Amino acid sequence: MRELPIAECIKEHYKKNNAEFTDSERATIFWQSDLELSEKLAALREILDTTEDILLKEQIQKRLDAEAEEEKAFMSRDSDYVHSVFTDDAKNAEGAFSSIDAAIAYGKENCDETFRIYKAILEDRIDDDADVEQGILLGGEAEFKKDGTLLSCRCWSSKETDFVILNCIEPEGFEEAYIPVLNPFEYGDIVRIIGDDRPALVVTSQERWKESLERIAKSGLSEMNYYTNTLTVEFLSPDGEFSHGHPNILWLEKVEHWEDEDEWNLLTSVSGLMKGEGWLEPVFAFYLTNRHKNERSWSSLWTRKN
Repeated sequence: MRELPIAECIKEHYKKNNAEFTDSERATIFWQSDLELSEKLAALREILDTTEDILLKEQIQKRLDAEAEEEKAFMSRDSDYVHSVFTDDAKNAEGAFSSIDAAIAYGKENCDETFRIYKAILEDRIDDDADVEQGILLGGEAEFKKDGTLLSCRCWSSKETDFVILNCIEPEGFEEAYIPVLNPFEYGDIVRIIGDDRPALVVTSQERWKESLERIAKSGLSEMNYYTNTLTVEFLSPDGEFSHGHPNILWLEKVEHWEDEDEWNLLTSVSGLMKGEGWLEPVFAFYLTNRHKNERSWSSLWTRKN
């Protein structure tokens, strides 16, 4: 069975507690991950072939069919559309093409890593209101890797029913379903989001996290979804200051060491203080050292630029 794309500390915590994710939870995790679209769909097909959950089978099949339908609509070679290409992070279109093949070829040749294509129907190709009422593809957008691999695709049409499953996630679907996650993180733990280059400190205790879930559950609101499982953390910014965020528990991993010694000294001293294992004086000393280092770095950069 395919490995879940979550932090190792989460996997270890589940093994320690003899717990497993259900097939539905696995489907949600794969869909919400940063995997490429093709990998997400491959994981869903694997679950579809192995699960005994009839409802989940129906939901996954519906998602797979809808994704295939949308990709087919976007990749249509219809000359009634113009395809605008944006390479990498460009904000302005760098080229406009009448065919999707030409647009993809341009993007592959001129981008560094990724490119986007926006597809829009030419206004003079809509004959009358009947076309709109019967349903006509108005446009869409897609992102590709340099090798042409499709990363994401979304279309829109003149009929509200077209592609509705893709643009409006159904509440009962697996895509954003709530997962009762086992939380392995304690107040003061040093963490980071998987693949991120900035460390953070967990500032939500186990007790506070459980209390927040109980409040939401008792309220009877329909707010319990995938995004409910977040922790408040304080990220250490490159300038030496802290800024809070709310990442999902599943994408956090514990940090055991950090290459920047000044940042690591600051993180461990604050973590120790939060856990009741240190005192305030070193925190101030490490904070000032880290701040001064960054101020010198910015000052040096500014001097070189001017």
